[in-house]
Amino acid sequence: MTDNSTRSEDDEQRLIEAVALANVPTLLMVLVQLTGETGWLDAPYTPTRQTGMGDNDSGGLDPQRQEEVREAALEAILAWRAGRPVAIPEPDEAMLVRMLAVAMAERIPDEYGAFTAAQLGQASFVDHRPIAELQRFIEKSLRLLALEFLVDRIGGEIMISFNDDGVV
Repeated sequence: MTDNSTRSEDDEQRLIEAVALANVPTLLMVLVQLTGETGWLDAPYTPTRQTGMGDNDSGGLDPQRQEEVREAALEAILAWRAGRPVAIPEPDEAMLVRMLAVAMAERIPDEYGAFTAAQLGQASFVDHRPIAELQRFIEKSLRLLALEFLVDRIGGEIMISFNDDGVV
């Protein structure tokens, strides 16, 4: 049987090692959400844009700033694990755009706020009501076509008209 304190120490050590290797722009976003402190999005912590195709793990920050971010992130993550609630569990669309812009070190269109919120499960990106209305319209139309076919088979007549509201 594993001692809980040993497991906790092992988990904390793995977390320390992971944060030491983590992408700094990502840690900045974690800090904003866990602490609610939006100053992590401003200078002197603002990442610079990566040249080339790399992951920009350092964010272009000098080693001292990187270490500040890593220490603060570790502290915030440990506090969260100990029960502190996430300060900004669901950033609004404007905050998501700001966070993306800082993390990517480039301008992000406002439309990405809604898209990102949907990707995070905070909102629905597609309004499914029109699809449901179309489905009901198609179902009614198929029923009426089947009715028209049956009436035609027995030699009768039926007239079906459509207007903006559906079938008349």
